[in-house]
Amino acid sequence: MSFTAAKQLNSGLLGASSLQKLRINFCLYKKELLQALIPSLTSPALCPIFELNLAANAMNDEDAGELLSKIVILHGESRDETYWKYGLRDELPPYEAVVGIKKLDLSFNKLGKKTLFGIGTALKTDRYLLSLNLRSNLITTE
Repeated sequence: MSFTAAKQLNSGLLGASSLQKLRINFCLYKKELLQALIPSLTSPALCPIFELNLAANAMNDEDAGELLSKIVILHGESRDETYWKYGLRDELPPYEAVVGIKKLDLSFNKLGKKTLFGIGTALKTDRYLLSLNLRSNLITTE
């Protein structure tokens, strides 16, 4: 995928209010490509994706670790804010108002300790992510 294509995809995603699953595989080999998608991937109100699959993109700690953590953090914060707003009126938000990633697949990349630490830190306060796939990365038991 070229940088221009990634920017165009980002523009389309920002208006895709009914899109629930996004799978981008074998495309994001460079940091700039993932950065081009960050505006849509970190705006759950504008791009309400429930399932994000970024498997097999050769992403590594240096290029993608911080950006992937940012995605998880911002989706959690967005949902917290939605619950807070409705809670002010002592109401629960409708299902469709609580948008954000619930399933994240980062398998078959080159992610290591740095990314794992960043996502782990984000998960300490995230109550919404239901599935995280980190299979076949550079994560060890050390």
